[in-house]
Amino acid sequence: MSLKQYTSQNVSQAVYISECLSSSIHLRMSLKQHTSQNVSQAVYISECLSSSIHLRMSLKQYTSQNVSQAAYISECLSSSIHLRMSLKQYTSQNVSQVVYISECLSSSIHLRMSLKQYTSQNVSQAVYISECLSSSIHLRMSLKQYTSHNVSQAVYISECLSSSTHLRMSLKQYTSHNVSQAAYIS
Repeated sequence: MSLKQYTSQNVSQAVYISECLSSSIHLRMSLKQHTSQNVSQAVYISECLSSSIHLRMSLKQYTSQNVSQAAYISECLSSSIHLRMSLKQYTSQNVSQVVYISECLSSSIHLRMSLKQYTSQNVSQAVYISECLSSSIHLRMSLKQYTSHNVSQAVYISECLSSSTHLRMSLKQYTSHNVSQAAYIS
């Protein structure tokens, strides 16, 4: 798992890549977020129900004043599950808001992903919870993001428990007015 973060004045950019390799699942998840001065709104709902899993994800975006554009495409094609998930968000002058819900049910993997976001004027709050339960892997991922006017705070926790891999990753980011700080990866 790797984290790359680039921040500039009143602009934050995050890249999250998580990989989990086991005998029954190859999971790749990426989040790319580009935000500028305030915030936008998006609703992302994806459902996949299949014995072999063919996952397609679409984006529904609802925007308010001065809001941007987002494109989400995720595909999962494999008999044993090769999951690829990507989130790309590009925001311009005000506001970005994302609701991300994904469900994948199959004989070898039970994946549940939910994002609940509560926003007010110039303030966004996101909670991202992902659970994957199968015989060989127990994946838990959570993202909590609190942003206010020119201030963002992110907490990223990922845990993967399997017979061959015990993976724990955490990111704590605290940013103040025109100042960003990135903390640890373990």
